[in-house]
Amino acid sequence: MSILMIAPDEQRSRPLATACRALSMDCRVDSQPTGERGLHALYTARRSGGIPQVVVLEKRLPMMPGQEVLRRIRTDQVLRSLVMVMLVDDLTPESREAVRAANHCLLSPVSDSGWTAVASVIRPYWMRAMTLVGPLTAASQLPASRICILHVDDDEVDLVLFAKAILKSGLPCDLHSVGNSADALMFLNRIGTHAHAPRPQLILLDLNLPRLDGRSLLKVVKSTAGLKAIPVVILTGSEDVADKHWCRENGANDYVVKPRVTDDLIATISTFGKWLVGSSARPPWHAARTPILGS
Repeated sequence: MSILMIAPDEQRSRPLATACRALSMDCRVDSQPTGERGLHALYTARRSGGIPQVVVLEKRLPMMPGQEVLRRIRTDQVLRSLVMVMLVDDLTPESREAVRAANHCLLSPVSDSGWTAVASVIRPYWMRAMTLVGPLTAASQLPASRICILHVDDDEVDLVLFAKAILKSGLPCDLHSVGNSADALMFLNRIGTHAHAPRPQLILLDLNLPRLDGRSLLKVVKSTAGLKAIPVVILTGSEDVADKHWCRENGANDYVVKPRVTDDLIATISTFGKWLVGSSARPPWHAARTPILGS
């Protein structure tokens, strides 16, 4: 997969390439320092057939601003379908409106975690590209079919918000949602109305569930021979450090505080793919985020 980064400092492509490698993505990251040179590179690639799949574009560029570069790309018959990730200095409504033609709008990174967020947004598109052309290395093996995700949460509003966000994220998956631990166990054990349920490749689990809470369900899953290999990501409104520590000690693969902003939720969803490529490495635990809704 090829990524073109258009940014005043060409060295900014290096941390992006590093973040992509950390998420097991085999990507080539090229860079151009101005909007004019970036467009020239794209026009040249258009003629040669080597158009990149993703363009990461800084809004603040010399001479030609990123917003104008974005407009020209979206009005080109060949380039208009490119995946555009716009990096901005702020995420105010006015800033988002100015670059609404981009697929994703993120804060311009100033740290490794910021570059990880950018790479995480790109990852679903890489996964789709690998599904079409096949894996390049043993480390990037992907499921032969769509990903099955089981989401366990008793908040119907959160379930709807998550379902909408996962569609926008581009993660190729079939999402199954249940509102309590009993239904989750029936799904996992293929009982009753869930007799023909697929085996999930990822479980997203809220902590505060009625009767049998998420902590108890986590312990059941991680102590059952046929289930314990399924990655479990705690997706909760709790920012309690004790909860995070308990979940980690009891087998949770990750702990994510529900983001409040839709774009942050989409970026979070994109990171879940790292549990689906067969890597045995434990990635860094997510820093706590502001909850999207109480849970």
